[in-house]
Amino acid sequence: MQWLVVLAAGAIAALASTPLWHDFSPWAGLVAALLAMTVLHMGYSCGSVVALPHLAVIVCLAQYGIAPWGAYYYPANNPVYLIEDFAHYFSYAGPALLAITLGWIASCFGLRPSGCPISEGRRAPVLVRELDCLLWGGIALKLAFGSAQLGGLSFLILLLANLRFLAAIGLMLLGAPGWRWRIALLFVSEIILAVEATMFHELVLWTLGFFVTYLFVRRPRMPVFLTWLVLLCAGVFFLHDAKWQFRQGSARATVFGEDIPLTKWNSPLLGGLCLVQSTTKALTGGYSDDSVGEMIVRFNQGWIIDRILHHVPSVEPYARGRTIISAFEAAMLPRILAPNKQFAGGREFMQCFAGYTLTEGTSMNLGFGGELYANFGYWGGILGCGLYALVLGLGFRWVARRAHASPIWWAILVYVGHWALKAETDIGAVLNYIVKAAIVACVAAMCLPAVRAELAGRPVTTSRPSRRGWEVKTAETRKCWHVSPSEELGAESRHIQR
Repeated sequence: MQWLVVLAAGAIAALASTPLWHDFSPWAGLVAALLAMTVLHMGYSCGSVVALPHLAVIVCLAQYGIAPWGAYYYPANNPVYLIEDFAHYFSYAGPALLAITLGWIASCFGLRPSGCPISEGRRAPVLVRELDCLLWGGIALKLAFGSAQLGGLSFLILLLANLRFLAAIGLMLLGAPGWRWRIALLFVSEIILAVEATMFHELVLWTLGFFVTYLFVRRPRMPVFLTWLVLLCAGVFFLHDAKWQFRQGSARATVFGEDIPLTKWNSPLLGGLCLVQSTTKALTGGYSDDSVGEMIVRFNQGWIIDRILHHVPSVEPYARGRTIISAFEAAMLPRILAPNKQFAGGREFMQCFAGYTLTEGTSMNLGFGGELYANFGYWGGILGCGLYALVLGLGFRWVARRAHASPIWWAILVYVGHWALKAETDIGAVLNYIVKAAIVACVAAMCLPAVRAELAGRPVTTSRPSRRGWEVKTAETRKCWHVSPSEELGAESRHIQR
């Protein structure tokens, strides 16, 4: 019945949106159907698994499908960001998004619900203490080295500092005492640091990870889930508009008509006021067509893929797997052993395959959909998108099957798969983060005995029981059940004979 509802919702979404896509491409109707089906399937599944695959599909649909679709009606002011031929673009993006959706959602088939009850043993003080060490240690690393330029150590510091999110999610999954105020404090500090740096991308990604985990913990009904999802999407939109207002001046910000100087101390307050201002603009009709077009550009990955479709192979020949090989090299080898491996940022890829030169301080990339087309062409790119999503989905499935032993596996999944939600970066950066984060998580678990025992599904103990402790426990057991030593010896002899 759930699958019938999902399929019916997809058909209704495609037909209802016909007036919006009949002018340029029916593949946009498929995008609307995939979005409706993924959202409903996520609502049905979020109580059984942490719905990271659904979230990854929604992000891809937003950046490869919905935002380019919106750019058809609200084009950007800068002609560089315009899609030349929407029919041509969607003829590749539509099938690629279908392959991505099938690859990710296939990983959920046959998974049994892993919502195991949380016993008091899982809230053992030693386990909570170890997770607290990861939480506060990660926060301390972020505050101490978050903006420091440490060369090759910067990425390691980033991974170690991100363990604070793994710990916070683990405490929420265990229902440990005080997990709410810990997460609130964590996000307050993250918001302050993001406002100071005017960089919100990582904050949004971690918020999405916490969102799907909270859905798994709360198991909301479908109307409640849809309401939360709409509010989250609206919040991300308003956040990007507030960021745009906040960045217009490097030393001042305009809030409700007042030009206020920015300082280190008032920037969090002004950032919150900018967010309130962006929200009120939606209620009062303050968004003009130009401002909506500029906002859509921030989510739109389609103009980059469209440039690749026109640039390769007419100007630049197909890479034929060259960037994929370098991606595996970047993921498997540290820079000490491979000093010439590719750097993150996309400057070389954008120049080579999109014919676009990035200005200093600008960060853009091809996205895995554009990168796979640049390597293998139309059909190879579509098939590659499906295989890429399937490989990531199989990694999700591997963790999900182990989450029956302990819910902490879900925290590791969100930590390691954090960058798997990225649709706008290259494959090498995603694989590099996943592999290195998995290594850091493995080392952290090896160093924390209670966490290691919890992941293995064993009872969490503070120490190995001594011989004297065993004798005391045996005596207590005899007293409790009124068993004499002679009766116990006779029972043991009968057990051996049997």
